[in-house]
This record gives sequence, structure tokens and C-alpha cells, in this order.
Amino acid sequence: MHFAPSTRAQDYLQRLGAFMQEHVLPAEDQYSREVQNVADWRSWKQPRIMEELKAKARSAGLWNLFLPEKQYGAGLTNVEYAPLAEMMGRCSIAPGYSIAILLTPGIWRFWSSTARRSRKNFG
Repeated sequence: MHFAPSTRAQDYLQRLGAFMQEHVLPAEDQYSREVQNVADWRSWKQPRIMEELKAKARSAGLWNLFLPEKQYGAGLTNVEYAPLAEMMGRCSIAPGYSIAILLTPGIWRFWSSTARRSRKNFG
């Protein structure tokens, strides 16, 4: 199998790399400070910086990169997404802004396909 990134994957790699350098990596310390200030785990909420990163990622077209359906995400194949996941995995907070609340791609794929089937059955 040929694993060289497609032109589309190369574009996403470049955009994601720039986004991480400009926004995500500088935010790691702030994220850690916000998480450490939670006295009781039952009152935990997503840190404010993560909400800001998620909004920026959506605006930059870097949201739900793992979803293969274009109407829900980037529409990338697994081979196209793999190098992006590797890049995000190097940063402790990167998966959170791009994967929508830290769920694994498999769970989101299951959820999105189940939701579509349910909508067809009831709509």
C-alpha cells in the first residue's frame, strides 16, 4: 500500500502544523493552569482556552478531521488522516480541539452513522 500523503493530506498537514505552532503549543501552559485550578472533579468543565481553540479550529477548517463524510468533517480517508493524528498526538491538548470533546474517532464515526440511520427511520 502506498502511504505517501495525498495532495489534500499534505495541505491539511501544512495547515494543521501552522495552526499548532501559532495557537495550540503556546496554549499548553494556560490549559494546564486552568485544569489545575479545579478543586472538585465533579465541577470540572472544559477549560476556557480549549473552547477558544475549538472555535479557531472550526474557523480554520480543522474540525472533526477524522470523519470521512464531508458534511460532518473533513472527509479524509484513514490514510489521509493518519499523519494528522500523529502530528496532533505529539501535543497533550491538540486532540481536544480537533476531535470535539476528546472522543475517539471510532466513537464519533459510530455516533454519526447511527444518527443518520435513526434520522432516516424517523424522518
